[in-house]
Amino acid sequence: MSEDQPDDYSPPRVDPTPVVAGVALTSAVLAPFAFFLVDPVLGVGLAGLSVLAGVVGVVTGLVVYLTGHATSLTVPSAILAPVPFLGLVYVIIESGFPGAPGRPVRRVGRRQLGRVRRGAGSVRPIGGSLLPREREELAAHWTEMARAELASVPAFRELAADLERLGAPESLVARASKAADDEARHASFAFGVAGGLAGVELVPELASPGPRPVSTLVEVAVVSMLDGAYNEGCAAREAAWAADEAVDETLRAGLSRVAREEAEHAALGLDVARWAAEVGGRRVWWAVALALRGLRAPPRTERSAAPAGWGVSGHDPRLEVREALRRTW
Repeated sequence: MSEDQPDDYSPPRVDPTPVVAGVALTSAVLAPFAFFLVDPVLGVGLAGLSVLAGVVGVVTGLVVYLTGHATSLTVPSAILAPVPFLGLVYVIIESGFPGAPGRPVRRVGRRQLGRVRRGAGSVRPIGGSLLPREREELAAHWTEMARAELASVPAFRELAADLERLGAPESLVARASKAADDEARHASFAFGVAGGLAGVELVPELASPGPRPVSTLVEVAVVSMLDGAYNEGCAAREAAWAADEAVDETLRAGLSRVAREEAEHAALGLDVARWAAEVGGRRVWWAVALALRGLRAPPRTERSAAPAGWGVSGHDPRLEVREALRRTW
């Protein structure tokens, strides 16, 4: 011991809690970038590191505090250590992929629906035998369906532009462009039904979704599998079931066409994902595989009280479609 040190001197203890919390934060921030831009396995590894660091940070902070060696940073660091990973989980859950109808346009992971306003024109009322409450519920259902279909128009246009930029086969680009036209027709059909049920003209407004970052090959593949093959596949089955139950021939014909074309869009999503995996190799294949495995089991939903035969199917195809896609990948 040095002569200028007191007899009761002990070296200062180092509190590792802030360092561990920093590791949790850094790995959580880097995880999504690594997943999409570098290697999906690395992204998952960083997310796992964030979990581990979050747990270690809490335990370390508790031990340091109980042993009387806490600093001013111990408690805040222990509290904040698990927050980055919880934030990452929240972003994943709120991304909206599973169960969103059709292929919506997205910004920062969130889907954007088309807008609608009341027009001054006249419409031919339908559903005269329905109760007012039933017409109101059905009109709301068809309006939401129309808004989702309208949002798919720019989504498919953006897909066509991404495919062309990435050097995809012309056939895929052409199918994506055709899908945009299909969705515009689906929206017009759905708005017509909604307006007839509501007794007012409904005018769609296709607002610009705004600028977006350049999509990578991994992003195109994952979104095509989830929003394309999965969501469009669910929409196709729902439309097919609704068509079988339709009470009106015009409604049945329109729903049958929607079902057929949505099935084509689902096939397009799967073909785009497969092409991207062929071009991008292992990292793209793993990204799609992990995204499929991450699809949550659909929650139980209450059966709609709307009368059968008006486009509201009581069937839920999500589990069936999810398992079918997992078997193909």
